[in-house]
Amino acid sequence: MYSALLSLIAMTPLLAGAPSMQAQGLGGQTSAPNGVSGNPRASVFANEAGGTLWNSTSESPQVMLLGRLEGSIYSLRITGTGTGWDEDFLLGIPPEPLEPAPLLVLFHQYSVSERDTYIKTSFFKEAMQQGWYVLAPLGAHQLNFGIEYAQRNTEVCLNWVTDFFGGALDSERVYGVGYSMGGGWLMAYAARHIDSSGVRFAALLNHTGTLSVADIYARCPNPTLFNHPEMFGGPPSTNEIGYQRASVMHVWPQADAVDLTSDLARNLHQVYIESWYAKFDNTCRLIFQSLLFNRYLLASPYLDQRFTSSVVELMTGLHTWGILDEAQILDSLGRVRLQPNTGTTNILADRDARYHHIDVEQLTPDVLSPFRFNCQSQENRIFLDQMENISRLVIHAEDAGLEPGRPLRVVLGPTQGAQPIEIAITGYRGRPLTVQRGTQTTSWWSYDPQSKLIVLEANNPNNYRTWTITP
Repeated sequence: MYSALLSLIAMTPLLAGAPSMQAQGLGGQTSAPNGVSGNPRASVFANEAGGTLWNSTSESPQVMLLGRLEGSIYSLRITGTGTGWDEDFLLGIPPEPLEPAPLLVLFHQYSVSERDTYIKTSFFKEAMQQGWYVLAPLGAHQLNFGIEYAQRNTEVCLNWVTDFFGGALDSERVYGVGYSMGGGWLMAYAARHIDSSGVRFAALLNHTGTLSVADIYARCPNPTLFNHPEMFGGPPSTNEIGYQRASVMHVWPQADAVDLTSDLARNLHQVYIESWYAKFDNTCRLIFQSLLFNRYLLASPYLDQRFTSSVVELMTGLHTWGILDEAQILDSLGRVRLQPNTGTTNILADRDARYHHIDVEQLTPDVLSPFRFNCQSQENRIFLDQMENISRLVIHAEDAGLEPGRPLRVVLGPTQGAQPIEIAITGYRGRPLTVQRGTQTTSWWSYDPQSKLIVLEANNPNNYRTWTITP
């Protein structure tokens, strides 16, 4: 698969000014791992990493240590990712980690390997000196443009690292930095992975990213890569959901506007975002995309976001990692912690998954599913509205700040099309005393003692808006 992509792109370069694909293939020499002084966790890692590092079942990914680049920076590979693509990545373990330590995740540019940031920036060195762990995934291959299977590989990689190091990592201080293709890949990944029980980003730095892959297809001179069957298989008109999943904003078919029905960026409402770019960079409309995204962040409903997103514009035309100030960026990101949801939260789901503390099951797959929620802990109440293409929602009550041990209300507001068929709430250790629909006791519900789940049959004939569960 990969060799076909390599052959294709060698003949048809896509982004002007992109480095040669082979430029970083051999950067840095690996050696057999040895113990690392100063950090017991690093020594344990090195001593135990002579073969498979982690494998809970025979079906699980296998993580292999390939070698050490220098100090406590390791090269690893995950096989059995479930995508058909192995995942190579670099892992930096600080000699004296903070307790718990932040995790910095670096997303490489187009047409280079996971060693890009290790070779071209000082992020590994400076972050590790500050006691941070550093991770640099490949994303399946060097040309991934944030495609869905590259994001799945990234998720497998992040899950392994956080599982392996456990409480040594600060789950509220996970930061992402990406440049060019890597900027777009980072932003799309962060917007699609907001599971409160998983790895979420507290802050993001986008350096001139490919924020709308459909826009690049439509406006750049050579879209051959995107037509490859191992990529999107054709233009946006033939696989729009594929392009939407790879893009934090969807600029298509209009050339100058974000499609506000498919803006995954709405999922980043609570995340600090910093944008860097060179004002005179002429690489394939990337500056236009950065400026359009910045305007989007300053418009409703983002005017009330907790953070004011920052923009750094440099008076140069260079398309390179070199315009970044790594120390300044680490200082800026390091001040931010992951923020809880407050007020009304807009979500755009693209698949069956958990979004914050709500599981979504779609009516129709590969179609976007918007909804909003607002959890009010003091009143023990959750509002849900503007739902579309949703079959079932499962609310993880305690994660949402709700208490199944006292009367709990679910309020359904106006929505598009039919109401969800079911709304379920977790955490009920016994059958509730009563369930009311409006002011009347109802039998339009069920209780599963094994899963401790109350299921409300929301799409009922009388279309009552408020449900009250009394334990």
